Amino acid sequence: MKTAIQEMIQSINDIESKTIDQEQIYMLTALEIAALILLEKEKEQILAAYNNGSQDMALRDEYNPQEYYNQTYNQNK
Repeated sequence: MKTAIQEMIQSINDIESKTIDQEQIYMLTALEIAALILLEKEKEQILAAYNNGSQDMALRDEYNPQEYYNQTYNQNK
C-alpha cells in the first residue's frame, strides 16, 4: 500500500522521466522535494494516529508505531 504522498512522488517521477524541457524538469524536481518534506509530515501524522487511536491492544502489542508504518506502507526508515 502507498500513501497519497508516495503516489504523488511516483507520479512526479513518471512525468519527469518523460520530460525533456529543462525548466519543467526543474519545476518537477522542486515539487518532488516539497512532496518528500510532506511525506515526513504524513508519516508523523500516521504514527501519531496509530499511537492515539489504536483501541485494539492486540494490534498495539504486535507492532510498535514504526513497525506498523513500515509494514503498512513498505518503508524502511
